[in-house]
Amino acid sequence: MSADKMPSPGWKYYFSIKPQIQEAPVGEIPGGFRVDLRYLGGTIVTDEAKYERDWLARRNLTWQEPPASPTEAPKTTPLTQLTQVRRLDVDDLKRRRNKAELEWFGIDGAIVSGGDWATVRRDGVAMFDGRITIRSADGFLIDSVMSGVVDLRDRRAQGLDDASKVYNKWLIGQLDMLTVPVVLALHFEAADAGAAWAQSRFKNASAQFWKYERLVRGQFVAVGTLELSKSIYSPITAVTLDVYEMEGTAADGGPG
Repeated sequence: MSADKMPSPGWKYYFSIKPQIQEAPVGEIPGGFRVDLRYLGGTIVTDEAKYERDWLARRNLTWQEPPASPTEAPKTTPLTQLTQVRRLDVDDLKRRRNKAELEWFGIDGAIVSGGDWATVRRDGVAMFDGRITIRSADGFLIDSVMSGVVDLRDRRAQGLDDASKVYNKWLIGQLDMLTVPVVLALHFEAADAGAAWAQSRFKNASAQFWKYERLVRGQFVAVGTLELSKSIYSPITAVTLDVYEMEGTAADGGPG
């Protein structure tokens, strides 16, 4: 494929994560220091403004606004808000999904469990390799597998020759930068057990798969920050991440 025909990278926002983390320093290993992270909970929520920007803007979708009284007829108006999407009935959502008009409807949920086997290397880079389980508000379970590398340097002030100093500062809680930008790679796993031969309990557990199927079909990134504290091993005090799908798209952002 020639360079002029390569698809442009597109980003679509899905939801934001604010996990609650408990750290357990393990000890030195060849090449660095091992830290285990345990996810104790946290919120999963779709931000309305970001959803509307990436999923509804410029799409020219409409919906039947419920009448204010029984004597009024429904009005057809632009579908521009997440609150409107959440008022659509299941048949309408599935119809739009099947016609490729709209394939993501937002999520409210929580982290129910998870862990990360993190390593801080001697060159001042933190490596993450973890998995979390999400339960949506309507009871569907989704696994997220995430990994990535995070440079703990303040790149505005510290060069690559400062890498070993960064590691030593991390050990004693004296990093120059306490708000660290982070980008992690994610993919999602979820089960559809709707086949006729499946037991009823598995069918019930996967009844909402159609609503979240888009998650298992793409490559995602989580973009945000880690907040670190000035104490030994520079523990994480807060994490804020926005989850985006990466896709090759046309200039207008491609299909929703």
